[in-house]
Amino acid sequence: MLIVMNWKAFIARLLMDFRMSSYKLHKEYGINSAIISNIKRGATEAPSQETVHQLEKAFGIIINDSDPNNITYTPAPTLASELARLSTKNNDPIQPITTEELANAIARRAAGNKNPYSAHFSVPLRFEYKVVGKIKSGGAMAYVNADIIGTVTIEEDLGKNIFCIEIEDNDMLPEVKKGDFAIINPDIEVKRGHLVAFVMNGRQMVRELNYDKDGTMMLISHNANSYPLFPKDGEIEVMYKIIATHTKPKLRLW
Repeated sequence: MLIVMNWKAFIARLLMDFRMSSYKLHKEYGINSAIISNIKRGATEAPSQETVHQLEKAFGIIINDSDPNNITYTPAPTLASELARLSTKNNDPIQPITTEELANAIARRAAGNKNPYSAHFSVPLRFEYKVVGKIKSGGAMAYVNADIIGTVTIEEDLGKNIFCIEIEDNDMLPEVKKGDFAIINPDIEVKRGHLVAFVMNGRQMVRELNYDKDGTMMLISHNANSYPLFPKDGEIEVMYKIIATHTKPKLRLW
């Protein structure tokens, strides 16, 4: 366990231990480099709990800052380490346990830390969502095995009835590009301003839903080289809200 005096010294030592810079923290993990720099030079006394949680996730550690003059960190438990600990407790082998039971055991162990934002594990749980070739009416229940062409695995639980499609064009550049995955929740009503996946005249596309001053539907492209669409009655076969897009390894919520 590393023992230091305060946040200024702790951040400096943490970056040195992991050979990490403020710029690299921002580039790879989205942690505001100005916040880290302010702590390092003493302009900010302590980071927010959100930043503490981001640091734990980036380094795979648990930070104990209950005493601001004696901040410490320890490695976060992993699924493997927790299984080994449970298996050797009292020198008695344990019965096989499920992934859910193991995750709950890790959560209970991490909850013992006084920092409520420390429930992070270096081997996070993963959630798998099916990828379908083409959207159709009826939502998630409309798809059978023959419709599923693959899966997307991410570290976010986005709820039930979720499925994905692979984006086939660059109409939503620069935010979304061909080959990204659009993650769809068919249970959410589509509204103005939503990013939507739809089938129009047999072609599957992704656009932003909007309406002109006369109430006419517009499907807007973010790519300057593409034109907005003004579908006529009956041309839209099905339309769903996109709740996130996935480009490995990043998830963007909409």
